[in-house]
Amino acid sequence: YQRRVRGRFIFSSALENVVVWNVRQASQAFRLRESDSTKDGEVTVIERSPGNRNILAVGYSSGTIKLFNSSTQRCLMILNGHRKAITTLTFDSAATMLASGSKETEIRVWDLINESSLYRLKGHRDIVTDLKFLGDENKFLVSSSKDTLVKVWELETQHCIQTIVGHRSEVWSFDINKEQTRMISGCHDHQLRLWKIDQSKINSKSLTDEDLLEKKK
Repeated sequence: YQRRVRGRFIFSSALENVVVWNVRQASQAFRLRESDSTKDGEVTVIERSPGNRNILAVGYSSGTIKLFNSSTQRCLMILNGHRKAITTLTFDSAATMLASGSKETEIRVWDLINESSLYRLKGHRDIVTDLKFLGDENKFLVSSSKDTLVKVWELETQHCIQTIVGHRSEVWSFDINKEQTRMISGCHDHQLRLWKIDQSKINSKSLTDEDLLEKKK
């Protein structure tokens, strides 16, 4: 796994380490790890905070999540709760919450201010592959999985309010545009699917039974 940072650095995983490479000098700058990190297993996911680009969320094969400050090279916090490897991480827009998915099919939402678990979302039957917050106040969380499903969760009630069954095979990834009007998803059948996001339902104080996402024709 690797992540480019402002064209100068690349973050990559190397067993239990996050290796930071200086692209301009074509050399290794430093490594992010704690002294006793072998028990965490290998690094499986790296995600940057939108609020502070020096903050990295790192997931491990043990299910542990750590937040590092790349400028000080220090670990800021450790989040434990998953029992299997972390497969995806995403910050909310304010960088005060972090959502994580794992091989155990469970999704967790973390409060980064209090360093605690807020929600456990269960409903997928296979590995969670991608996560994105949705809505101005991050009221919703969208998830995808190898079980072929995309789900929309209302975080306040911790309920799945929509399950999209339009994929024929494993859903590997999806993304939402900046305006939050469209979502595109990709799966193992080599096809991309475009979905329309109903803005009126995202900003509504009370949800109806109508779908938040619908396939764009």
